[in-house]
Amino acid sequence: MRSPQPQCRLTTAIDLDFRSAPGLLTANRDQVSTISTTCTYRTAWQVGLNNGRHASGSTRRMAGVGSYAVSTASSTRTTPAVCAG
Repeated sequence: MRSPQPQCRLTTAIDLDFRSAPGLLTANRDQVSTISTTCTYRTAWQVGLNNGRHASGSTRRMAGVGSYAVSTASSTRTTPAVCAG
């Protein structure tokens, strides 16, 4: 009999919404979202966030209505984010 194969699947991915803001932001705008996985047989897992679908080269950009906003990392923040278990 074959042993079941370890596997992981994404069970929840809630949109990250920074809300609208008038003008240029002068400070970080923190928000929270949830990404959940389910793994079988004690499978090691890793979730990584890359520069996203609107990147220009290695610069992360977020799409707005008719324009893009450039997202930069500061000394207290890193990109991309990676979580593992």
